[in-house]
Amino acid sequence: MSFRILSLTLLPAILFAVGCQTSPRNVSKGPDEGTIAIPADTPANRRAAEKLMAAHFPNGYDVVYEYEERVGETTRRVPDASGQMGPPAGVQPAGAYQAVPYGQGVGRRRTRLETVDKTEWRIRYRRKGAVPSSPEGGTSIADILPAK
Repeated sequence: MSFRILSLTLLPAILFAVGCQTSPRNVSKGPDEGTIAIPADTPANRRAAEKLMAAHFPNGYDVVYEYEERVGETTRRVPDASGQMGPPAGVQPAGAYQAVPYGQGVGRRRTRLETVDKTEWRIRYRRKGAVPSSPEGGTSIADILPAK
């Protein structure tokens, strides 16, 4: 395979993968606190989130709470784990299984639908020195749980 064909095949895939990465975003931003969302808790995402928090509170901030938030779901078609061939030609598959072409007319493989949660990592932070909301001076449960 020539380098040109390989680069024309891989370049769009690499650009797609990089383009699908989302940058940190502000979920909420107030005078004394805020919440940042990142796609996953990775070192690169965390550095970008820290830049946003530092821009919001240049004199310093404290991370109050971190959590994973469900933001939706995605459904995809995956191969059936049994590896069995699909039904004979002309027979309608039953249930959630659907026969799909496999290879160059070699046969048919069963697939199934799989639904998984889409999540993002959220970082709740407060301006350094800000007075906590609870009267006891500590962090109340309302301070750390996201508003629904």
